[in-house]
Parts: sequence; structure tokens; C-alpha cells
Amino acid sequence: MLVSADGDIDDDWVAFSAACQINEYTGRPTIGRINFNPYYLNTDFDLFFDSFGMTFHELTHVMVFAENLWPYYIDWTAGARRGVANVATDITASGVTWKAIKTPRVQAFTRSNFGCNTLEGAALENNMTSGTKNSHWEKEFFGNEYMTSATAINPVITDLTWALFIDSGWYQFNEDSILDNGNQLKVEPLSWLLNEGCGVYGEQCPKNGVSCTKVGEAGCAYDNVFQGSCKEVSSADRC
Repeated sequence: MLVSADGDIDDDWVAFSAACQINEYTGRPTIGRINFNPYYLNTDFDLFFDSFGMTFHELTHVMVFAENLWPYYIDWTAGARRGVANVATDITASGVTWKAIKTPRVQAFTRSNFGCNTLEGAALENNMTSGTKNSHWEKEFFGNEYMTSATAINPVITDLTWALFIDSGWYQFNEDSILDNGNQLKVEPLSWLLNEGCGVYGEQCPKNGVSCTKVGEAGCAYDNVFQGSCKEVSSADRC
């Protein structure tokens, strides 16, 4: 990993990253770069996990989560590349179209999370610019998952992104094993729109927990764990 810190206070990005080199046989990224905008770095220890989540977010882009890496994903059971047609598909609901990851484990998580066995896959960000579009989970449907395009309080590392790591064919995890520090290796739960049903992609600004209508309005956060305030998010279709 090549790490740099270069940016301007007027920039609207916190960091960017990309794979710089891939293995000629497997297609797996072997060298990558992360650049942080120093104007957005915060040394407040209370925000440590937000900064950690942002850093791991960029590292995940380098390792697996980028549209330009789809052609290199491997299906180990077939002994061949998956092919882009077996990685992503278009889904349309209520006149809106998204790309969606439909690899086996990602699809299984999506169906289990929303409680619908007919969903084709996990919808990707359909707005924003190149590098953001189709390289993040759609914010409307996956809320505080750490690989959505907008930062969130308490980003969670869930089995959705873990599934993408595994479905790429490049990585394996010793799930539920005990680490050297005594912690268990496991994913975090995603409560956002849990069991929302088969119509989830057709909803306009689907409501998770407490709804709000006025920007700045104070109240409970989406998971009732934090105090929150109402905010409009451009990457969630301004919901």
C-alpha cells in the first residue's frame, strides 16, 4: 500500500484509492494507493472508529470493491474467471435502475437481510461520479454499512462486504476463529431496513427507524443507539 496525504480544503472528498497492479494469473490486486485529504483528518479520539472505518473503506476499494476489478473475479469451483455477466446485473424498480452484485454469497446475504428470496442482488450506488458509482453499496438500502458512499456514524463491517471478498475468489476468512488478542473474528450486524421485504428497491426514501422531515431536526438515530439529527444525503437520492 502506497499512502499519501494531498488535498485542499475546497475538495469535497475525504480520501480516494485504487489498485495499481494486479497479479497476472489471478487478477488479485497486489499494489494499491490510498490518498487522504489532510483537511478532513480528525485526531479526536472519540471519532477514532469513524476514521478507522474510512481507512478500511479505502483499503477495501483497493483489495476488491471496484467496478474495474469485476472482470478479474474468480469462480474457484469452475476454475475460471466469473465473467462480468455473472458478477453484476441491472435491476429496475419504480422507474429507477441500479447495477447490483449478484455473486452467490452476496445474493444470499441480500435475500436473507431483506427477507425476500427473489431479490437478484445487492444494489450499488447509481449516482455520483466515476469511481463512486457502481463501486459502493447503495446508501438508501444499506445505510451505515461501511462500503456505502457517504460517511456514517458507527459504520459496520457486515457479511455483505465480507461476502464480496469471498465471492471474488481471492480471499478466505477463518470465520469465528479466535484472534491473537482474544477477540473472535466475526462480522457486525446490519440493522438497516432489516426484513424490509421484496419491495425494498421500489420504495422512495425507504424509512429505517425514526423518520424526519426538517434538516437539523434533533431526535433518535436510525438504530435508537445515538442521538441524531436530520440530514439530507446526496448519494441517497437526496433522502
